[in-house]
Amino acid sequence: MRVVRQDSELKESFERATSEAKSAFGNGTVFVERFLDKPKHIEVQLLGDNHGNVVHLYERDCSVQRRHQKVVEIAPAKDLPVEVRDKILEDAVRLAKSVNYRNAGTAEFLVDQQYRYYFIEINPRIQVEHTITEEITGIDIVAAQIQIAAGATLEQLGLEQSRISTRGFAMQARLTVSNLATSVRRWTDIPRRPKTLPRASSLTPARLRCTDPLVAMVSVSTEATGSPEPSLLVRTLFPLSVSFSWNAPWRDLHCTHRPNKKTCATSMARSDGYL
Repeated sequence: MRVVRQDSELKESFERATSEAKSAFGNGTVFVERFLDKPKHIEVQLLGDNHGNVVHLYERDCSVQRRHQKVVEIAPAKDLPVEVRDKILEDAVRLAKSVNYRNAGTAEFLVDQQYRYYFIEINPRIQVEHTITEEITGIDIVAAQIQIAAGATLEQLGLEQSRISTRGFAMQARLTVSNLATSVRRWTDIPRRPKTLPRASSLTPARLRCTDPLVAMVSVSTEATGSPEPSLLVRTLFPLSVSFSWNAPWRDLHCTHRPNKKTCATSMARSDGYL
């Protein structure tokens, strides 16, 4: 992908993108589309039954990402004008109805800094961040999709749009190993290394690239109204910097919550670097 900010850059960028595409895929075809600088990533949770009825369970903001992977999600979205939110929700439902969408799904959009929004895709499944939508709506999405698959209508489940509302805010953060390659190479140096940990020699670069660094997901919620309380996010999610000491006993893992300088210990397989 090449970003062209000036007319003078177009020819060279097009030629390079074409060459790279042909080298990688054997096809030099490229697409030209609008570049969105620092957009919001907004997704709408949808539920549709077998009778053409579709409702939304409001939206989530998934803009905090690392290497194009979601890291922090918040529901409902923060700092999104009401009129823009309403239009996005309306269009998501209209789109789902137009294809007779059934069961749980997510319509994803990008919102630029002028609050113009652009459709990306529909994910026809439940996503891992659905739990924060459940927190703010009180609706069990997993149970609902099972009942819909069994033939229940949204009306029978009490899921009419006029009866769906939000309360408070919820957030989810994903904890990942920041340097997996370095971490596994150190495993062979650990005394009493658990048999469940693979030897560094077995983890080739190709295998490391296919390894998911996700360690855990943490969700928090509050029923407070208005803007989400900053300390909720700061204390619980963002500062959860988990470091490992190679000189400490295997069972000791020290987690420092920086704002209030509290330290906790838990039992967990050690690694190198940070989560």
